[in-house]
Amino acid sequence: MSRSVHRSVVIASALAVVALLAAACGSANDSLSAAHGGAGLGDSQVVAGSSLKLEVWLDETRRLPAEEAGGTQVRPALFGTKLTIRNVGGRFYDDAISLCAVLTDTSGRTHNVAWEIVDERAEGFGDVLEGVRIPAGGSRSGWVYFALAPDQRPATLRFTPEAGFGRETGVWSLE
Repeated sequence: MSRSVHRSVVIASALAVVALLAAACGSANDSLSAAHGGAGLGDSQVVAGSSLKLEVWLDETRRLPAEEAGGTQVRPALFGTKLTIRNVGGRFYDDAISLCAVLTDTSGRTHNVAWEIVDERAEGFGDVLEGVRIPAGGSRSGWVYFALAPDQRPATLRFTPEAGFGRETGVWSLE
């Protein structure tokens, strides 16, 4: 193979890789930026995994001081987001919501779901959304809690199905 042909093949291969990466990053960023720009309280977004599709609503939010959440000795202050998840795909959805949802505060710090500090048997915590099993066409609603100090303000909620590894992420503004 001549040197100029080899160089052309290398350049064409490099351009193909760059085009594929740009397309992949562009589609992910388009879905995130569109969601980030307009979704808020009361809005739904459709997110997909490798072989599933969900419609997720952010129904309401609430802040619980440590005293109401079980006492400062037991738990920190909690911030709750009530979600409704409807399985609009064709297969059974089985997931751990604590791996799907992430809250970001106004300083940019991320907070994972505080499922281990919420006792579902305690008064006011009977509708915690953690492990969900939703048949095709079915839906499930419940609260997802994050440990959030009183001086921290929530900024966004991100939801990525399939334990955080789904191909699409919904983003809601909490400000």
